[in-house]
Amino acid sequence: MKKSLLYKLTIIMYAIFVVSSIALIVIIYKDNESPWALKFVIGYIIFLLLFCLYVIAVAVMKMKKMKWIDIRKRLVNFLLWFIALAAFIYINNFILNRPSKGVYGDLAIPLGLSFGIAFFDLLFLGSRDN
Repeated sequence: MKKSLLYKLTIIMYAIFVVSSIALIVIIYKDNESPWALKFVIGYIIFLLLFCLYVIAVAVMKMKKMKWIDIRKRLVNFLLWFIALAAFIYINNFILNRPSKGVYGDLAIPLGLSFGIAFFDLLFLGSRDN
């Protein structure tokens, strides 16, 4: 089975993400204040933003090839997970008397998790497997 270039690029991007995340954790844990550490952190943040855009772009490209009923199922799945996770965050903050981080702070994690749950398999499945 021949793997597509997009599949190989996705695997490479995830490998870079994992390795650089581990390196970032080590830099933070050791409290390294050298100039290269700051450059690495800035590069990591830029890579993280570009990686998020790449994941969204690949998901949209793969969704264009899908039937409307499958897209609808994924969108409903995304919305249900988002509502459930957001409700969990707000209930958790209420029960534990935690201060709110604002709308963006409270909804960022449910948004990312629900997107990952609903669309993660699009990155690794071929067009005929969708």
